[in-house]
Amino acid sequence: MSQGERDLVDKERTKNDALLEVGEIYQARIEETGEGGSGIANLDGCIVFVPGAEPGMEVQIRITKVLGRIAFGKIVKQ
Repeated sequence: MSQGERDLVDKERTKNDALLEVGEIYQARIEETGEGGSGIANLDGCIVFVPGAEPGMEVQIRITKVLGRIAFGKIVKQ
């Protein structure tokens, strides 16, 4: 995780308004690439970092961690 991603996570860590569920699978479109190389999707107002994903990809992701409006996921199907 890059310093920018870490700063964003730290900023959001104090919020308890998680909208995504750990373990759930969501359909997502990767919109951009973060500083650390992870793909970034926006799901229900949450920013989701997805390693190995590239902009333009339509993927199904399983949420692995949620920190307020920041989440992390992994690709389960392209």
